[in-house]
Amino acid sequence: MVASPQTTDRLGGSQRSAAVPADWPLASHSDFVRASGLTWHVQSIGDGPKIVMLHGAGSSTHTWHGMLDVLTSGYQVVMVDLPGHGLSEPFSVGAYTLPRTAQALRACLKALGVMPQAIVGHSAGAAIALQLLLEDTDDLERVPIFAINPALLPFSGLAGVVFPVFAKFAAQSGLVRSLLARRARDDRQLQRVIDGTGSVLNNAQLASYQRLMRRPAHVRSVLAMMAGWDLHHLLPKLRRKPQDLMVWVTQGDRAVPADATIDALQAVPSVTIEKLEGLGHLAHEERPEFFAHALLAPAKGTNNHA
Repeated sequence: MVASPQTTDRLGGSQRSAAVPADWPLASHSDFVRASGLTWHVQSIGDGPKIVMLHGAGSSTHTWHGMLDVLTSGYQVVMVDLPGHGLSEPFSVGAYTLPRTAQALRACLKALGVMPQAIVGHSAGAAIALQLLLEDTDDLERVPIFAINPALLPFSGLAGVVFPVFAKFAAQSGLVRSLLARRARDDRQLQRVIDGTGSVLNNAQLASYQRLMRRPAHVRSVLAMMAGWDLHHLLPKLRRKPQDLMVWVTQGDRAVPADATIDALQAVPSVTIEKLEGLGHLAHEERPEFFAHALLAPAKGTNNHA
């Protein structure tokens, strides 16, 4: 398990067992820690330098499990459920801003006694990782960031106005949350959601998302995150702060268009971009061993905007 200071507020063994459902993926590696007013669910496995893994909106620590056999040969992998996702406690609806989430995550890592050697983020998790580095924190200044299909751009056009308003309403409505959770019990509805990412997942992977989306509290937090997600200031700040950043974008991503991400990152210093064919938004679940090996031996060289 993750080493932590004696002052860390952790759940005891019986409490921890009660908090983790019996069918939760890698439940034996689950732990809980209190930080920033929340109880966080963390899974840790392996030995060596610590690498922190941050999932995207709507997901949980399960998204990284296919990479563990390879990654744990060189790292201690620390996977965190974002607030309200998976088994982590939620913020209040209005608190799901990017800076607030990054600050709370920093408190969580501090409570765990984790100083990462690298941070990996998928989609919204990548935006949180980058926001972490924009805070005035010297200790994380040179920590390399690895981003998979990062969600770095705000919604465009009318969607940028309408969707956050609807998401906020839906997050506050118990009826809407329950309806969405019930729809997730329909395999066809869930398959449509996954199809909308451009990824092809196996039955076990689909079952993990169905488990999550059947939880109204999880649905509430996903909607609340979308309602409070303001990315307008992220890229301008990144352009003024050089950081070792490796980005993978996939041509089949239907959620975060690859070309728009590449264009947005053109002016960011110290970034390496690799464009992959044949994969969707959940590329790391489709080809987990590829990304795990890439993290163990990160690409070096000049920017690749192919």
